[in-house]
Amino acid sequence: MTALMQMTGLDVSLPAGGLVGSLLPSLGSRIDILQDVTLSIGAGETLGLVGESGSGKTTLAKALLGLQPISGGSLVFDGAPLGSAQSFARLRRATAMMFQDPVASLSPRMRIASLLTEPLIIHGERVENPTRRAGEMLESVGLPAAMASRYPHELSGGQARRVCVARALALNPSLVVADEPTAGLDVSVQGEILNLMADLKTRLGLSFLVISHNLSVIRHVTDRIAILYLGRLIEVGPTRAVFARPLHPYTQNLIASEPQPDPRKRRADLAIKGEIPSVLRRPQGCEFHTRCPFAQDRCRKERPGLEEIETNRLVRCHFAGPDGPKKKPSKED
Repeated sequence: MTALMQMTGLDVSLPAGGLVGSLLPSLGSRIDILQDVTLSIGAGETLGLVGESGSGKTTLAKALLGLQPISGGSLVFDGAPLGSAQSFARLRRATAMMFQDPVASLSPRMRIASLLTEPLIIHGERVENPTRRAGEMLESVGLPAAMASRYPHELSGGQARRVCVARALALNPSLVVADEPTAGLDVSVQGEILNLMADLKTRLGLSFLVISHNLSVIRHVTDRIAILYLGRLIEVGPTRAVFARPLHPYTQNLIASEPQPDPRKRRADLAIKGEIPSVLRRPQGCEFHTRCPFAQDRCRKERPGLEEIETNRLVRCHFAGPDGPKKKPSKED
């Protein structure tokens, strides 16, 4: 599959100023948010990005959209390196964002017709009949054209979400970043939105980066899945393969904690305890060892690399194998 977006060794750091910088001078002047992220999004592919709050998902999305400066590594979009103002201008026309809160992302003072045609005007396109153009955009996402005269507060949650999809598609992008695309929606409406995204992907050849805590959404709509922990990729692989046989203990925990629709099935007793550490105080060695039931002395001292355990399966774990991590004998046992 041809890579539409390629991230290589991507690093993102933020200034450690203010109170944090004064209380923790050992951090230096920067705080590392993302470290050594190498990941691609294929043309026509839907990639799922998963991780706990604070893992760096949103920062990664902002970085690849050119909204967050990178401090190391490289970005290549559609074969062209990103770095100059001209390359980012091209990127912003070819990419779009679906925000987590659709109503909050729409100005309450503008009618839907104006909201949908605004991206076209910003990028210098002439719109002779905004109402008709907006009506066509609404119909493309399953809404009546007459809705173009409404204001955002007159929409239901599902309608607002579809309007945001239509706005994201205004400039015919190649890549759409969807941040929690079904958040706050009823289950039936969630299914409608996911089916709409799948239809648009097939019909328009779109690529999607889907950010979600909802593993059911990730399982349903993505082709591949990437797991982030403290700003590092710890597992990447085809969605079906990862859900069927997760290789990293963190991924195993995430999948085991997924609610089951069958009341006779209870979630497994989770082996991973504790909270995710702060990026201000990263653990030495493997950053997951403070919560990992398989941690050994090597994990506390040596940081694992992201290795290809099998075809298209990448895992960052010293003891990961074809059947996942296994507890090794140690002096502590």
